[in-house]
Amino acid sequence: MLWKKTLRGAEQYQQGSMKIPRSTQEMIPVKRILNDGMFVLDSGEYSKMFAFTDINYTELRDEEKMRRLVDYSALLNSIDKGIYAKISIFFRPIRQEQFERDVLIPMNSEDELDDYRENMNTVLREQVRGTLGMTKQAYLTITAGRRNDEDAAAFFARVEGNLISSFQALGVELRAVPLSERLRLLHDIYRPGLEETFRYDAHAEKKLGMNWKDSIAPLSAEALNSCTHLKIGGRYCKTLFLNAYPIYLNDRIVSDIASIGKPMIFTIDFLPIPSAEAMAEAESRSMAIDTKIVNYTLHQQRNGNYSGSVPYKLMQRAAGVQEVMEAIQERDQNLYLVTVTVAHFADTREELENDAESIMSKGKSISCQFLPLLAQQYEGLNTALPFGRPFIQADRLLTTQALAGICPFAAQEIYYPGGSWFGINAKTKRLITINRDMLMSGNSLVLATTGGGKSFHIKEDALQVALKGEADIFFVDPECEYVVATQRLGGTVISLSPSTPHRINPLEISADPDDRSSEPLKEKLEFVMSFCRILLMEDGNVLDGKMKSLLDRCVRKLYAPVVASGYTKSSPLLGDLYRMLKEQDAPEAQELALRMEIYTAGSYDMFAQPTNVDTQAHIIDYDLSKLGEGMNAVGMLIVLESIYSRLMDNWRKKRHTYIYIASVAVISSARRRTRRKYSIVRRHASCSKTATSSRCCTSLHRTETYLQKCLACLRRRSRRLPRSSTAQDSSRSAARLCRLKTISRPIIPCIS
Repeated sequence: MLWKKTLRGAEQYQQGSMKIPRSTQEMIPVKRILNDGMFVLDSGEYSKMFAFTDINYTELRDEEKMRRLVDYSALLNSIDKGIYAKISIFFRPIRQEQFERDVLIPMNSEDELDDYRENMNTVLREQVRGTLGMTKQAYLTITAGRRNDEDAAAFFARVEGNLISSFQALGVELRAVPLSERLRLLHDIYRPGLEETFRYDAHAEKKLGMNWKDSIAPLSAEALNSCTHLKIGGRYCKTLFLNAYPIYLNDRIVSDIASIGKPMIFTIDFLPIPSAEAMAEAESRSMAIDTKIVNYTLHQQRNGNYSGSVPYKLMQRAAGVQEVMEAIQERDQNLYLVTVTVAHFADTREELENDAESIMSKGKSISCQFLPLLAQQYEGLNTALPFGRPFIQADRLLTTQALAGICPFAAQEIYYPGGSWFGINAKTKRLITINRDMLMSGNSLVLATTGGGKSFHIKEDALQVALKGEADIFFVDPECEYVVATQRLGGTVISLSPSTPHRINPLEISADPDDRSSEPLKEKLEFVMSFCRILLMEDGNVLDGKMKSLLDRCVRKLYAPVVASGYTKSSPLLGDLYRMLKEQDAPEAQELALRMEIYTAGSYDMFAQPTNVDTQAHIIDYDLSKLGEGMNAVGMLIVLESIYSRLMDNWRKKRHTYIYIASVAVISSARRRTRRKYSIVRRHASCSKTATSSRCCTSLHRTETYLQKCLACLRRRSRRLPRSSTAQDSSRSAARLCRLKTISRPIIPCIS
């Protein structure tokens, strides 16, 4: 066998270490475990496990795929020579208990919305039938021999740093797997159906005289010496290995095998060979083949055959060795000993055999021959599980480029426990759930063509939030799209118009006397200045320093009685501010009062009266459809100021807040009118980044800066689309244009 120096120890270990265990605890080839997640194998080697995320590889263009494969090749080359690496990809179904806990909405008898909850749960149950309930998890396990625990910890700390930087170049996040998670992974494989019973407490087990293997070992194991299968924990298992490789590996091999939709573990074991050893062995092989060619030619000449050609197989071997030498010397390629295994599971023996036939058939379709391991099923299962090095001899020599062809990336799965349902992944056909509490930023952007389903998605998202009952919801509704939904959910509809009786006092102030960090007066002054800025900008004027000082003086004087009463006295009205400005002698104050008069004593005095609607409801829809063109900017500012006051109250109470702002372009056609509005959204977004319980979900259909450029570019692209292109195709183009993550709907949530 080639590469004797590298494989000498590996062969001895593989041949002599695996014995038929006498108990289920002995099935686990681990001598001891360490608190930092490391395993010490029976061979004395150390192994550490890392989890990494997926990327949308299959959606990339060919040039981008090539770039990612080059980066992945660089990652493979960065792994130290002489140590084993294992990539394990777990495909597991979502358990019924897990699905009900993580996705379904629990009933609540305190309200009258259980009918909606039952209907939503029925829809969700229909979505997880068949293969839709599968999850994908990818892990990398590094195995190396070290003298003691301290040396191993230092080695893996260095390896972890290198791997994190290498995976970041691919756009992939990598993290070390803690001990409890690693043990739980093995527990779920060894004890199917008992996943919820996993408990590991090292101190408690030590007091009871138990071994850590007792917590995860199979409760039963049969047919360990069988030639064809195993039965562990009442479930059947069969391991196959990749026997014959094609000339060119397909980068869809992992996704094609997983497409059968059955629980399985796809494992890639590889051992990097030192370049010097690989080159020396290749040169030795090349010289041996050249000697055979010369001897064959001399033999033919002695027999009088001067025109005989060298056998094709001999020439092919010479070309293969030459290609390997060129790859090492000129293309920065390394050599790897690779073992590919697939361990799949089934509840019955018949189902197990059918799944094995499906895997082998899928392999043949991409010129790969998968065969079951004979009399090595126990060793094959331990090879597939993320312990460390392989326990079977089924390796194949591959270059870096060929190994990178077995690409573990396919499509990014978006599944967050306890999240809202957002649809089905168009590529993997699996459930998409998003929990905004688990994201760096809970904000989202909905962008689609007319009729693409923007409003429907917002209603669907808000419905799930409302049914869970853990947040307050606010709609800023310029087109009366969410009135019916709000009423059916028991919310309050505030229709703002001179012709309706609903009124909001924008100068209402509330504060927590015990919260010294809050500055309600400064925040209210910001609103008053933004309001006056809009009034002045209608004629192209600006709010200068004199006007700001006047407003500051009036606001402090206006709220002095409220502050003195500990914020228990009723707040002033906009008319009070108007009259106070009229009392000032400065001409700037008279100009501001004159511009404010129409909103306090004129036709638009709807915001100069006390609040007569319930602004403390959990669901509020601010209907602005009848507001009128002249009141759009002022009305939007006052509505968001009212929402912001409530939002800060929720922030102090550690309660979630969802704000849905629909059709921003309809509300404000001028960029200058949106300054305070976007400032409120940004301020809340910054709060959400400081580990508070509030979240702001702004659904901005169109904005006036970046999005206008994107939409203009999208329109130019749409002129070049085929006539058969649909709205969904256009939305996907918009997704690629905005560099946002796409799901199988005409909507694009921005997931940070």
